[in-house]
Amino acid sequence: MGTEADAQDMEFYGGLSYGFHSSDTVFGIEEYSFEGSSVGIFGGVNVPLANGWVVGGELSYTGEIAFAEDFYSEGNLTDVIDLKARAGKTFGNGLAFGSVGFTRASVDWGGGLDVEGKNASIGYEHTIGDSYFVGGEYTRRWLDDETGFYLDNTAVSTASIRFGMRF
Repeated sequence: MGTEADAQDMEFYGGLSYGFHSSDTVFGIEEYSFEGSSVGIFGGVNVPLANGWVVGGELSYTGEIAFAEDFYSEGNLTDVIDLKARAGKTFGNGLAFGSVGFTRASVDWGGGLDVEGKNASIGYEHTIGDSYFVGGEYTRRWLDDETGFYLDNTAVSTASIRFGMRF
């Protein structure tokens, strides 16, 4: 059982991200590529361990990623939710981290289709002042639709710039 001092060491954070996305996907029997950018929000908790190591979790939401225009009249990947387990190491004012987790999203192309899969990321955050940070993260998502028929083996790459605040 943790002590009151342990609970005070937990650090909650939240912020905004701006991501650049690209992917190649198979929809039915056709192959498509897409790229785009989007704004997202994120929040999580860091728990410091010994020797500068940190573990925690993060939940993020990205609203819409536009597919290529030839993809069924400009379909979109929408409501992208990532749940991640994070681990990292602090270096001075910085935190280098990696994560693995689960992604769920929707494909909007006139009908609608839910997709889900795994994600993994690496990133770095640098503390500014007492409670703010700026950083970058590269995330890779491997998504399939629930039936495995319409959207198969889709890998979405995202490079994002992040700005946040620790509480």
